[in-house]
Parts: sequence; C-alpha cells; structure tokens
Amino acid sequence: MPRLQGQVRLWLSVVLWMVVIALFSTGVASQSATEGPLAHLLRNTWPAAFTWLERTAWPDVLSFIVRKGAHLFEYGVLALLLARALRYRPAMPAVTALVTVVGVCALVASADELHQTLVASRTGSLADVGIDVAGATAALVWLRVRRTRVGRG
Repeated sequence: MPRLQGQVRLWLSVVLWMVVIALFSTGVASQSATEGPLAHLLRNTWPAAFTWLERTAWPDVLSFIVRKGAHLFEYGVLALLLARALRYRPAMPAVTALVTVVGVCALVASADELHQTLVASRTGSLADVGIDVAGATAALVWLRVRRTRVGRG
C-alpha cells in the first residue's frame, strides 16, 4: 500500500503541474495581464534599470525573454516531474522513458497552444511548442548530467 500511495503522489504532482500550465494558458497569463506586474516589480526593485528600459525598445525584449523563459521553465518542471514518476517503473528502459517524457511534453505543449487559439487575449504558436520541448529536453539533459556527476563522486 505505501508504494501505491507514493505512485499516486508522484502522478498527482504531474497532474497538478499540468493544471498550472493550463491556468497559464488562459487570459490570466496573457501579455497584457503580465506586463504591468513585471514593470511594477522592476520599477520597485531596480528603478535605474526600469528608467533606462522605458527609454528604449527593451521593455518588449524583456517581456519576450521573460515569457519564453517561462515556457522553458514550465516544461522543464513538467519533464522532471514525469521523469521522476516514470523512474519507479523498472521494466521501462531509460531511453523509452526519456522519449515518453519528451513526447508527453510535446503533446501537452501542443494542446496548450491549441487552447490558446481559443482564448481571445492569447495566440497559439508552433514556435512555442518548440520552446516547450526544448525546455523539457534541457531539463532531462541537466538531470542526466547531474546523475552522472553524482555517480562519479
């Protein structure tokens, strides 16, 4: 029974993170909804940088970097959660698990971008699916490097 409870907890974390991704896919995380709080945070924490950014085209660049960074982060976390949940399936070869993780992340990203085409304040983007898959892949590479280094030490 404890093993089953552990599996439920692992998969529940995956499902809850996918709910977070779905929430960010709504108007709550649209560019118009997030630019104000980002500007406010920057204005209050680093006023000189905010003043400089306001006089240049950098606000758009900064917004782009933050938004695409969020894609990398969201799907990196999803990949790590999926990898952790699949790690307890000893019959699954490691390569199969990695391909499964990246495939699931690609499917979730595709569904997320499709959903965004239905939200008035959002747009879906195939490029964002690529960024999401890159985030998932980068997280898995980081995990592999980390495990290799720990194995040597």
